[in-house]
Amino acid sequence: MEVSSNLYLAVYGTFLSLLLGYGSLGCMEEEKVGLLQLKASFNHPNGTALSSWGAEVGDCCRWEYVTCDNKTSRVIRLFLDSIRDFELGEWSLNASLLLPFQQLQNLDLSFNELTGWWLSLMPMFF
Repeated sequence: MEVSSNLYLAVYGTFLSLLLGYGSLGCMEEEKVGLLQLKASFNHPNGTALSSWGAEVGDCCRWEYVTCDNKTSRVIRLFLDSIRDFELGEWSLNASLLLPFQQLQNLDLSFNELTGWWLSLMPMFF
């Protein structure tokens, strides 16, 4: 009887702490997959950027350049400034790769050799 009541208390305590936001199971799986797809895009065709992503640390909230909300564990910031090897040349980002990041508030992709229609607007701003 004592074992089952202790187990009940342990399960209840864990559930309560997660409900209140005091514990986290790590990043959302869909965001982890999204980050790995973003990594592949940065590295196309044969780059080595973001090599620590997906390695030994399974929780993407602990990955370099990624910031997650403390309570929801959702990705809220990606600071990817100067990540892509410039020797790989220009590239286009498939914007659908950002769809998993529903709470993303800040995205820095500067100095990554991005191409696209928006570049034609640049003279207007300088």
